[in-house]
Amino acid sequence: MEELLKQILEGQEKLEMRLDQIHEGQNRHEKQLAQLHEGQARHEKQLVELQEGQTQLHEGQARHEKQLVELQEGQTQLQEGQARHEKQLVELQEGQARQENRHDLMQSDVSDIKQTVNRIESHQEESVTAMLKHIKTKVDKKEGQMQALNKRLFEVESQSEAKEEQFQK
Repeated sequence: MEELLKQILEGQEKLEMRLDQIHEGQNRHEKQLAQLHEGQARHEKQLVELQEGQTQLHEGQARHEKQLVELQEGQTQLQEGQARHEKQLVELQEGQARQENRHDLMQSDVSDIKQTVNRIESHQEESVTAMLKHIKTKVDKKEGQMQALNKRLFEVESQSEAKEEQFQK
């Protein structure tokens, strides 16, 4: 019986050693499980950070798209303004050409008048006086027309400059 008791005690010691090994293995597994939970928490935090980064990128893209639309609208406004100014420039050039034509006509008229005066001077003194009055009337009329045209041209130029200043603001 002693032998049996000895075997039982040896078996119990082996069982206790085995139980200690199981407890050590369980402790290792619990540590590994804790490490896995920590790793999972880190990965979840990283996932949240990535999602926040993605949201920020989407917001940045939306801002850039809005700025692009604003730039395109600004470009359209500039092009429209340029078209208006080009039209005004053409109108001014046409007005200037008309003024130059009228000036040429007036010079031609003045030249004709001078020739007429020279002929009249060579003939009669009374005719010269009458013709001079007639010429003065014509010249005054032409000067009045030129002043009116110059005034209109000045008004058109003033309006154009005012529009250019508005456009530049």
